[in-house]
Amino acid sequence: MRNYDQPDFYHFSQDSILLAKYIRENYKKNIFNVLEIGTGCGVISFELHDLGIEYNQMTCLESQLDFKPYFDENKKRFCSSADIIFIHHDFLSWQTVNKYDLIYFNPPYFLSGHGKESHDKKRQNCRSISRDDLIQWFQKTLQLLSTNGQLYFCLNSNSLKDLNPIIESIFLDKIRSKQFGNFIIFYLSDFE
Repeated sequence: MRNYDQPDFYHFSQDSILLAKYIRENYKKNIFNVLEIGTGCGVISFELHDLGIEYNQMTCLESQLDFKPYFDENKKRFCSSADIIFIHHDFLSWQTVNKYDLIYFNPPYFLSGHGKESHDKKRQNCRSISRDDLIQWFQKTLQLLSTNGQLYFCLNSNSLKDLNPIIESIFLDKIRSKQFGNFIIFYLSDFE
């Protein structure tokens, strides 16, 4: 695993690497526009680029500006010539006319008020999300998917009890999942 620059308040875990590998192994279509939501320091996108996924443009959306210098340094070190852009914006208020062939994210694992609260506000923003925001987040991803687009996200199995009813209500029987140890990758795709 590469040594990514990361802020002190939050560090990515193996689930990011696992998600990138899983997407690369299973994505079989032409990719034009790619969107990562909550990119942080860019680990998943840079790993996908390194794994050879082909795309026209990769957009990395992040609401916390504190990640930008780390993202920029990682891009410079690992894929400086790639068309990967960082956009500082909250996903739910972000406006775009684009549709995306591939959307992926590693969402906060806890609903607000559940799980261990962090005293660091930046870290807490990475760890938890309100129930209503998560519902809107999932709904918006579906609106942004192109026809036959594919969606991937990863959760920790400890958070599944709280999040699975939300996932089932939004995606109905269209979403599939695969467990890898303590992580579960969810995908909306026609590859299986």
